Amino acid sequence: MARYIIGEPVKYRLKFSKPVQGKTLRIGYYYEGQRIAETIIAPENTDFVEWTWQPPEKDYAGYLTEIILEKNHHIIDRMNIGIDVSSDWNTYPRYGFLSKYSQLSEDEIYKVIRKLNRYHINGIQFYDWHHEHHDPLKGTAENPKKTWLDIANRTIYFTTIEKYIDEAHSRNMKTMAYNLLYGAWSSGFDEGVKPQWGVYRDSSHEVPFFLNMPEGWADDIYFMNPANQDWRNYLFPKTVKVFRALDFDGWHVDQIGNIDTLFTYDGNPLILKSTYYQFLEEAQKYLNVNLVMNAVAQYGQEEIARAPVEFLYSEVWNPDSTFDDIVAILNQNRFFAGKFNTILAAYMNYENSSNPGKFNTPGILLTNAVIFANGGAHLELGEHMLCHEYFPNSNLLMDHDLEKALIDYYDFFVAYQTLLRNPDLQSGTMEISSDKYKVSKISKQGVIWTVCKHLENKDVIHLINLLDVTNLNWRDSYGNRPEPVLQEDVPLQFTSSRKILSITMASPDYLHGSPVSIDFKQKDDITSLNIPTLKYWDMLIMEYEN
Repeated sequence: MARYIIGEPVKYRLKFSKPVQGKTLRIGYYYEGQRIAETIIAPENTDFVEWTWQPPEKDYAGYLTEIILEKNHHIIDRMNIGIDVSSDWNTYPRYGFLSKYSQLSEDEIYKVIRKLNRYHINGIQFYDWHHEHHDPLKGTAENPKKTWLDIANRTIYFTTIEKYIDEAHSRNMKTMAYNLLYGAWSSGFDEGVKPQWGVYRDSSHEVPFFLNMPEGWADDIYFMNPANQDWRNYLFPKTVKVFRALDFDGWHVDQIGNIDTLFTYDGNPLILKSTYYQFLEEAQKYLNVNLVMNAVAQYGQEEIARAPVEFLYSEVWNPDSTFDDIVAILNQNRFFAGKFNTILAAYMNYENSSNPGKFNTPGILLTNAVIFANGGAHLELGEHMLCHEYFPNSNLLMDHDLEKALIDYYDFFVAYQTLLRNPDLQSGTMEISSDKYKVSKISKQGVIWTVCKHLENKDVIHLINLLDVTNLNWRDSYGNRPEPVLQEDVPLQFTSSRKILSITMASPDYLHGSPVSIDFKQKDDITSLNIPTLKYWDMLIMEYEN
């Protein structure tokens, strides 16, 4: 399951490559790096085992399940998996996507959702699933058409969407129907859409604003005024039809960002972002579904944050090109709406997206380390990994090493979510140094970048390896970021006047995220320690006396 409800038991099934006998499975369950329970299993000439664990009665919690195969107390193999226990998805959202709805078999659909489930994706954006933007579902709610053409003239199958929704729900994933808030095809003007609802480049409504779509696509997209009540009265019932015919959980509302110099039909200047709050308020009342809205390059995010949305969603574009820009977006979103977490639609290896190829693993992992360590999540996983704002673009593929590494990263992201994304986390002030490496609180080439957070009686310190980077651009546009040199036995010192009870290290790059107790010396206000390894990202958990 992508997400367990409080009180729900977790059922495990582990397959071996060949029958196992004479060995022991030692299974530990960890919360915030501390072991809270253990299960011992002795497989008897079997190629699989099954067991159940009952997590504590604690909502919005993440756990690490550490599975170690031993013989005579020697470790033969090990693996981990994260567990999310949350009564809803919006506190710790992990957003994925779908973008292709040809006639797929149940097995094909099952495999896609199973893969997303292994990455703990708990919500899915159904990108370009619909027919016309102004009338998303072709046919009636009672008798929808079996197929339709989307804006790119792709054939969309109703049954494929329906089966994807059902399969996602079986894994406790939310499903979100994508659509613009202000889009109408030119054909809409023959179907009840009025020019008086539109958006114009001039004050005399002679030049309508529209997106000129590529040659061979079905139509262009004309923009309507989200503040126009007649437009809302037209679009909302059409959207109700969607939710009556398909069991979507909500609407993923899209826009295209800031557009200079727009006017209403009556000639009044129009600032689109000023319409978002009221549109979303009315949409929620009318539809009574989950809402998420894209803030393209942060446009309108402050207005969106006041509205009834599940979380904040930022599509990142220039000039926000550096790691510090990523952090600034996450911090700005917390300022706008402290309780909400953020999903970043941040498209990797972008300049390579026009031709077939592979993603660059070091670029992906370092950017995910920066996003995750600073409390964000990354929209990147669907039928394929995202490299472009047109989600069906699947030119770049993940290789096996990247797929394996991302499993560790998403297990880690879930297992330690209360230390990574807890709404109560505060910025820390700890001073950290090293007698071997340059250490910095801001991202710089040639340093170990530290990100400090504080929660109750804990400090959480993230160490991000920028020692070998040649630039600080998060997108790794041409896919040429080099793999970092593994640093071992890294000495650190930090200042703290409080008595430390324990220091634990965990990293998605080391032992699949298992916590490791770190020896330390605390003298006066100075604490010294050595961490075993640093590849991309380590996390230190310091627990103090109350």
